Parts: sequence; C-alpha cells; structure tokens
Amino acid sequence: MRIAKPIYFLVDGLKKTGKQISNHPAMKYIFALIAGTTAFMYVTGGRIFNPTYTSWLMIGDSAQHYAGWRFFRNTPILQWPLGKNAGLGMEFSSSIVFTDSLPLGAIICKYMRFLLPTPFQYFGIWIWLCFVLQALFAWKVLKYYIKQQIQIIIGSCFLVLAPALTYRLVHQGYGHMALAGHFVILAAMNLYLSPGLRTPAWSVLLSATSLIHAYFMPLVMVFWIAAIFRKRKNYNLSSKVILKHLTLILGVLFVTMIAIGYTSLGMHLFLGDSSVTPDSWNYIFRWQPLSLIDSSTDFSTGWSHFLFDQKELVGDVEGFSFLGSGVIALLIIVGLWNSYHLRLQLKYSGSLTALTLLALIGENIFLGKKAFSMTIFLLLITFILGTIVEFIFGRKKLAEKKDPSHMILFIGVTVLALYSMTNRPGIGKRTFFEYPLIPIVKSFTQTFRTHGRSIWPAYYLIIIVVLVFVCRHVAARYITPLLFVGLVFQILDSNPAVTEAHHRFTESKEWVNPMQDPYWKLLSSHYENLIIYPPTQNDPEKKWIIYTDFAADHKLATNSGYFSRWDTTQYEGTATKLGYQLLLNELNPDTLYIINDNDFWDGLVQIPQKLAFRGTIDGFHIVAPQREMMGSRN
Repeated sequence: MRIAKPIYFLVDGLKKTGKQISNHPAMKYIFALIAGTTAFMYVTGGRIFNPTYTSWLMIGDSAQHYAGWRFFRNTPILQWPLGKNAGLGMEFSSSIVFTDSLPLGAIICKYMRFLLPTPFQYFGIWIWLCFVLQALFAWKVLKYYIKQQIQIIIGSCFLVLAPALTYRLVHQGYGHMALAGHFVILAAMNLYLSPGLRTPAWSVLLSATSLIHAYFMPLVMVFWIAAIFRKRKNYNLSSKVILKHLTLILGVLFVTMIAIGYTSLGMHLFLGDSSVTPDSWNYIFRWQPLSLIDSSTDFSTGWSHFLFDQKELVGDVEGFSFLGSGVIALLIIVGLWNSYHLRLQLKYSGSLTALTLLALIGENIFLGKKAFSMTIFLLLITFILGTIVEFIFGRKKLAEKKDPSHMILFIGVTVLALYSMTNRPGIGKRTFFEYPLIPIVKSFTQTFRTHGRSIWPAYYLIIIVVLVFVCRHVAARYITPLLFVGLVFQILDSNPAVTEAHHRFTESKEWVNPMQDPYWKLLSSHYENLIIYPPTQNDPEKKWIIYTDFAADHKLATNSGYFSRWDTTQYEGTATKLGYQLLLNELNPDTLYIINDNDFWDGLVQIPQKLAFRGTIDGFHIVAPQREMMGSRN
C-alpha cells in the first residue's frame, strides 16, 4: 500500500499534466513546428535548409527563381517600385514578381543583405516554412469540425503530406518553390470560418499572397468574397461597414501590388507591358477529373501501388491533384459505413457505372487496371455528389442551426474547378468539346493561363470533407484507429514518390559554370553590362542559366534571363536594334557582348572593327569594346 499510493499519485499527476499540456493554447504551434519539420525532413532530407547550398537550384525554373533574387539583392535600397529588378533583362526588364522569386522572401532578405553570406538562398527555408504553416492552418481549420485533439493531429498530417503540395517541389524535375505555399488556401479557409469580419487579417493575407505568387490570389479571394456574404448575413452588417472593409483591403492590396511591380492588371505605370501570351495560346494546362486518382505524372510517380497511372494530355500535369491512397480508402469506408450514403451510392453509381462501362467497351479496353481505377473514381464522385445532396436537401439543414449558407463558397470553388478544366474540358486523354473565349474572359485567362492550379481549393475541401465525415459518421471508438491506419497506409503507399522527391534535393550535382577561363575575370572587371545577341529568354539550350550566373557573380547587368511575363514587342525591337549596333560598330563601351548566333558571328568577324578583343573563349563568341587599362589575352 505504501508503494501503490505514491505510484497512483504519480500516474494521476502525469495524466493531469499531459491533459494540461495538450489543452494549452501553444499546443497547435508546437505541433505545427514538429509535424512541419518532420515532413520537411522526410520530403527534402533537410540539406536545402542550408542557405549557402545553391547547386540544387541551378536547373529549370528553380534557376529562374534564384537568378531573380541574386540580381534583386544588388538593387538600390531606395527605389520605386520596390520590386524593380532592372539589372536582369535590362531593356525589357521586369520586376522580382515575374521571375517567380518569392517577392516576400526577396524583399525581406534584400534589406538584410549586409548580414547575409554569399552565396545565399532563402528557398530552402521557405519550403520548411510552407510545411510548418500547412500544419498550423490545417489544425486551425479542422478544429471547427473535429473535437478530439488526436484526431485533429492525424487529420492535419493528411493535409501536410498532401501529394499536390509535395508535387509542386518536383514539378517537371525542378519544382515551383513559391507555389508550395498552399498554406494560404488553408489560411483563407480559417478566416472564412472564424468569427467576425477580420479586416486586418484579410488585408495581411491578401497582401502577403500577392507577394508569394499571383496564382494564389484568385484562390484566396474566393474565400474572402464568400466570407463577406456569409458574415454580412450572420452579423447583420450594414452596407457602410462592408464598403469600409472592401475599401481598406483593396486599397492595401493595390498599393502592395504597385510597390512590388505588378503590371499584368493593365497598370503599365512603371515597367511597361508584361504580356507574353500569344493569341494562338491553346490553354493546354488543364485539370481533368481523373487527376484525383491519377497516381503518376511527369517526374512524380509511385504515389500508389493499388491505383494506376491514368492516360492524360501533356498539359494535364499542371492539374496533378492525387488525393492520396489513404484519403481514398477513408472515403470508401465512410461511404459504405453510413446507410444513407450507401443508398446514394446505389442511386448515383448505377448510372455512372453503366455509362463508364459503355465507354470502356466502346474503346475496346479490357477490364483490368483501368476498370479498377475507374471504379475508385466512381466511388469518389458518388461520395462528392452524396455530400452535396445531403448538404442541400438533407434533413439537418444549416438553416436549422442558425448558420448562414455556404452556397457562395460552394459556387466560387465550383467556378474555379470549371475554370481549371480550360475551354477544352474532358477526361483522361479525351476532350469533350471546345468553346471560344469572349475578349473580357480571354484577358483574365491570359494572365492566369495555367488553369489546372485552380483546382486546389476544391482539392483541399474534398480532403477536409472526407476527414470530417470519418469523424462524424463512424462509431466513436473506431475513428482514431481508422484515421491512424489510413495515414500510415498513405505514407507507406506513397513512399516511392516521396523518395523520388527526396532524391531531387539530396543528389543534386555541384553546379560549375563552364565560363572558367581566367580571362573572363579580367574582362568582367572592365565592363558594367553583359549583353547577349540575340537576347536569351529561356532558350532551349538553357544558356541563359550560364549567362545570368556569370553576370550575377561579377555584378554585371544582363539582357539574358527567364521571365514568366515580358514585353514581346519590346524584346523584338531590342533584338533588331542590337543586331544593327553590332554590325555598324556602334557599341556601348561599358558593355561586354556575347554572340549566341553562329551565322551572325561568321558574318561579324568579316567586318573590320577596332576592339579590345574579338574571339572565342570556352566556346563563347565575344566582342569586347576598347576600354582604358584593358589587358590582353595571351
């Protein structure tokens, strides 16, 4: 008894302490830090967190993002607009926005540049932060629907490990770092669900989103607009209050976008036109419904051993939105668990299955892997339809709970989902039909031309709906084990895909610029600009990476680069003018020229010119105007 009593008090004390810790307000931040960091290490290996490790960035779009920051780092501390990046692109230069260099990180780091080492990259830290914030806002959203903390933790892990998030890090083999900021969608959901109008919070979120990536803005704005309608009804807000709310937020957003250098909204006040979308653009980057169960796409395979690669068109890769095998397994289980949804399944899946089988037979497809995957897809569609029917026509209507309808949000997310399918909707490799775009719509689609990304709000809502349905439609004692098993199943089943992503960050070869001749250093010390003829804008050989790396290392401005938006007319005029200047020997004495056109070079060397140097070094054709104190090449 003497021993048992102290043990009893010790165990009881530990239980109470554990309960107090779990209920502490800081628990969600501790969880976010642990879960986010664990996911970051699992996916990337952690090496990219080192800000001086840069070789992993010297490929494709990652090199574009990094180059934008390297040139922006050396721009004047005081300039307007703040995001102007004149040294990269020169005559047709753009802002830090149009190299997708995560302007938020670039602005912060620029004003800390005297404390930063060289080289320095903030993209690894950003990716870590994306996982941490994804965990934090996943917790915040799920807490509105799930009461048990352990279930919130497991559910949040599903959202942290969402395949669509991990895929953005390896898209096309290099990734889009800024687009890993999926947490802004969850943050918008949280503000939508939270009480009050939250004007300051919305101002911060929308402005921060514009400083992360423009593609997130319409996705976040859908929640903002829906929140205004919902809360006006819920709190009986006056038109004056709503107008004040709109004026403040749009004013802050407008100033932020002007300051950072956006011009794609027709505001050509500072940097000129930034259009790059030709009239013949065919909008290939679509989303199609089979993406929800498509376990394999370019540079990202092995998301499931049970679901198989679905045939898709080339641009469908941008719409990658595999839900994860654990989520799909959960939705099947919860659908079968609830008798009401079982009746809905029988009602809807019968007709859908019949149509699908007819299509399969018509295509002479054997009932194998594709039929299995199609069955899973039908169950998914049935679940979604059943949820909508219960939401609109179910006996427990939201009106009975004195809560306003979420119909505005449902409509907004549906519009985004339809937009994600482009003007050529279809399924798999099939296109059902194509419709023309009216001019006012075409203007919007040229700005947000990668349509497939617009599915992300619906994607996360589907995952959240599945998790909430498990917690509400399964017997209480089975919920936590079921969620846990589903999460473990998804992690194990998707391990090959995550391993592939892991290799992208841990096995990057050391980048070595081929411009290694010692004479390059002497040349660069006498000039202020590096001009390439013809100007390179994401050339197929990727020489722009070599040129921008050299120019950044030697603090030279350059007309080379890779921009997501740029003035094509100005580019063509600049290229023509530059060609005449080279032929007529009207060279800028502050500029070192590299000729990237062999035919033009063969003609140029026949023209007598008084130059400091004209020749080939490391395979690059060089024209160097005379400067004082120039050395000679031995």
